[in-house]
Amino acid sequence: MGIATSVERVLQKWNGASDEYSDIVMQREYRNFVHIIGLYPNVNKVGYFWSFFKITIIGASLLFHSIGLVVSTILLYDINFIYFSSALHYVFVVGISFFYNFHFNKNRIFLARYHSRMYLNFYDYHEKTTDEITELEKSTEVQKKRFMILPMFSACAAVCILLLAPILDKYGTFDFDIETSINFNLPLPMVYVFDSSTVAGYLVALTHQLLSAMLCGLIFGGCGYMYIVMVSSLSLQMKILIHRLDTIEGRALSMYEANYGPKPKLNDYDLYRDKRFSKCMDICLKRCVEHHKVILSNISELNDFASMPLFAIFFVAALIIALAMLGSSFWKVLPGNTIASLVLCGTEIAFLGTLSSLGQSITDLNEDIRTAIYGIKWYHCNKRFCMNIRILLVKTLEPVTFTACGLIKICYDTYANIINSAYSYYNIVSATGS
Repeated sequence: MGIATSVERVLQKWNGASDEYSDIVMQREYRNFVHIIGLYPNVNKVGYFWSFFKITIIGASLLFHSIGLVVSTILLYDINFIYFSSALHYVFVVGISFFYNFHFNKNRIFLARYHSRMYLNFYDYHEKTTDEITELEKSTEVQKKRFMILPMFSACAAVCILLLAPILDKYGTFDFDIETSINFNLPLPMVYVFDSSTVAGYLVALTHQLLSAMLCGLIFGGCGYMYIVMVSSLSLQMKILIHRLDTIEGRALSMYEANYGPKPKLNDYDLYRDKRFSKCMDICLKRCVEHHKVILSNISELNDFASMPLFAIFFVAALIIALAMLGSSFWKVLPGNTIASLVLCGTEIAFLGTLSSLGQSITDLNEDIRTAIYGIKWYHCNKRFCMNIRILLVKTLEPVTFTACGLIKICYDTYANIINSAYSYYNIVSATGS
């Protein structure tokens, strides 16, 4: 009774963080995808215990699978180096999937509040939305739709590994007639606590492997896509800020006409010394400063949330890609394993490339904001306006980048270093294995 009450309190707390806005954004961006795979369970009053049951089953399945893989990896070390490297690869993948599932559920309150702010567009200028901003919003939506292929490709890669690899491995030169507790008839050669050589045991093990592989693919894809959506929303806000800075004079003139009537027919020098126009410029710049502050605050919060998941994948990325490359080298011995490794390698390289591209875009946009500030006719403005310009410039001089635990910058340079390191690891492990 005590456990049930504690669970209900936790789920009620989660549900309390959700509101109408976050629910609308979740449905608009992800449909029911994140609910189904347990990354953002739908905790309403009717489904408290169903949500907890689903989260528990998913976590227990991945944990059980990862423990089995660890034991199998140890046993495979003395049997076959190729299978050993592949099993070690899968240990990392399943382990990270388990951590991602736990981390996203643990931080569900942050996800709800962040998506609620997305619905409100983070900051309201109380100004007319221009055609340029509408175009920026449309281009961001198109970009996010292109990234929707990520979860689908991850799931397909998992299915390819499990269904295609064991069939093609039978045509290789590897001798499967060896005495061991590992069942090589399964898609992923593993040892189980039950007898998987019987028909019933084999079907149970096969079903568990299929579900676990599908879960890993969907969790990786789902987490990646949620991260893409959240970073893209901040990227859009930075582009809107740049547009507002580029058009600050036009915005001030529009405000002048709305409050004081037709704009005065003056040259730039005299116009900027008009007290009423200067007041409009001050207000417009103040809104940009406030918007920039909101953007930096949300970048900091998102980086705090994503820091550990990014560290988990980037820290072992080079080794994971190297293991995938290694598995693709022995196509004569295990052709199915070769194809599976190539698919995994391509998926992981694309996944890391996408994350690095998003991190780099935030850094580049921060520099574009600084360039936009320099484009303002500050030399015609009063001292108070110039002081605010200096404050905003100082803020943009601070590097804005996503980091993994403050140690690894998420950018193109890091991505290039990982690929180079992966190739170096591949050469070392390949030489050791031979």
